[in-house]
Amino acid sequence: MDNLILISYHGQMRVAIVLENYKVSIVGTKEVFGSTIELNQCQRCGFWQSEDEEMYSDPDGNGFCDSCSEYCQGCDQYFCIDDTVNSISMVDGVDGNRCCIKCSKKIISIVWSIEDVFSRAKELHYNIIEQQAIEILHNIEKNYDCNHGITWDTIDYHICQLGKDISNDR
Repeated sequence: MDNLILISYHGQMRVAIVLENYKVSIVGTKEVFGSTIELNQCQRCGFWQSEDEEMYSDPDGNGFCDSCSEYCQGCDQYFCIDDTVNSISMVDGVDGNRCCIKCSKKIISIVWSIEDVFSRAKELHYNIIEQQAIEILHNIEKNYDCNHGITWDTIDYHICQLGKDISNDR
């Protein structure tokens, strides 16, 4: 039967009868539903989806299914996951979200790690454990002031504060 296709309908795979271009009727277990629905076809994988399924358009207007598209928060656009036509690739952004390569170049990130905290604590003659180093980083992040940034002095301050807290607990 040439006029049967498999589509995604309300999140489930269904067999549908093709009535005309981009219109089908869903085949039920014992009957054909009376409603006619329009279809959209993913430009990447060719999969047909009902009109109520989300189809994402890239900047050129090409439609892609959820499996074949990724969203970039930086430019509020969807891109095909392997866009070789426009040479757009998605990368992990500094905030952990995926972003397109164009937006990733608009962001910088300076990373401080627990190794930085350990080395500085050692220089200050504090013996700290991993959990304390993590706590220091979290305190730095929680109290972050973009007017001053994060410097070695910031890390020193938080190490010394932890040291005072430990001394006061004894």
